[in-house]
Amino acid sequence: GLKRIKRDAHMLVSPHLEAYAAAWRAAVVEDQAETAAAVGLAKVAGEVARECEKEAEAFEATVPRFGPHFWYFTQPPVREGPFTKKGKPRQATSDIDLLFQQARVLNPHFQDWVKSWVGWGNGAQYITGPVKHAGRAIEKMIRLYERDGGAVTDLVRCTVAFPDMKGVLGFFTAVKERSDMGGVGMLRIRRVKNRLDLGYSDRTGYRDLAILVE
Repeated sequence: GLKRIKRDAHMLVSPHLEAYAAAWRAAVVEDQAETAAAVGLAKVAGEVARECEKEAEAFEATVPRFGPHFWYFTQPPVREGPFTKKGKPRQATSDIDLLFQQARVLNPHFQDWVKSWVGWGNGAQYITGPVKHAGRAIEKMIRLYERDGGAVTDLVRCTVAFPDMKGVLGFFTAVKERSDMGGVGMLRIRRVKNRLDLGYSDRTGYRDLAILVE
């Protein structure tokens, strides 16, 4: 059954997860300078994340708590607004077809825009990202977001890689300074996920710093 499949899959990937964990410890945890940079990143990213959470909480406070109640025999209707019930940022529309049309138009411009950021950090490597695969987007929409297409916010994406934590810290600090939080307003940070935090733990072992901007 499903449990056996999961167990067999875990056994197959366990050696790779252990090797990845060992590499992470050697590269960051056991290196004093890298540890210090990781701590600094956690501080800055935490401050930005809290500001994003405050925005979601302020919106949630405006949502009526009382009103008509309905029984839903299927899926309840999608709630409109800039955030989901769980505080995740939403797109301006929940029409997934329209979002893909917009993504295909915006993607080359977004890639050129982010590519210009590479000079903000030492040793940065820019990696172009394709528009998210439709099958994966629909899977997330159904499995994670209660069929809310507006909650799929990573249709257009890319990667900026650094050889060390110091580069990541410098890059993210520059992004913050150039954002609405830094007073410049070149971009708006909607959400931050810091999987490079030393206290972060995940069964997959995957680590990165994910920034949602608009």
